[in-house]
Amino acid sequence: MLRHLTSYTRLLKSLTNVDIPVDTGDFRLIDRKVCDVMDSMTSIKEKNRYIRGLVSWVGFKQIGVEYVRDPRFAGETKYTLKKMLKLAMDGITSFSYAPLKLPLYIGIFLTAASVIYFIVELILRIVGIKISIVNTVIAVNILLSAINFVVLGAFGEYIGRIYDEVRDRPLYIITKKVGFDDEDGKTR
Repeated sequence: MLRHLTSYTRLLKSLTNVDIPVDTGDFRLIDRKVCDVMDSMTSIKEKNRYIRGLVSWVGFKQIGVEYVRDPRFAGETKYTLKKMLKLAMDGITSFSYAPLKLPLYIGIFLTAASVIYFIVELILRIVGIKISIVNTVIAVNILLSAINFVVLGAFGEYIGRIYDEVRDRPLYIITKKVGFDDEDGKTR
């Protein structure tokens, strides 16, 4: 199971621009500053919070501390495959727009392949080689599907931006105030 977790965390890290450490779980030691920032983010409207990613997203320095974990003594885990897949989807959809951009890339690739095919077919017809009409119909269908993928990818770009606004994550996190009055009226 640890091997699958490692593969998933590496995939997630490659899909996002947040530096989510690989080979880690939910158990972690965090500084009071990180805890305070995480606590102050209760105003964020996200329902499916991916804590592993949010701890990395707040931007404090992180280091890994390796340790040997004792075998589980309380029976089998109650975390089912269905729950693990939901957690994986929460991580990917909370920190990556790659699934929304994928149709755009597929559409661009299929459009380019169709255009290349039509150019090759035109050249073959010019030199006198007959091409089956079935091939042309298939290429037209691929081109129309490619256009659908491009439009779907454009919608994905807009949906990703809407999702950013709805999540309402802060643009930055203030870790220290200098030159402002605190609650006691003292300037820091």
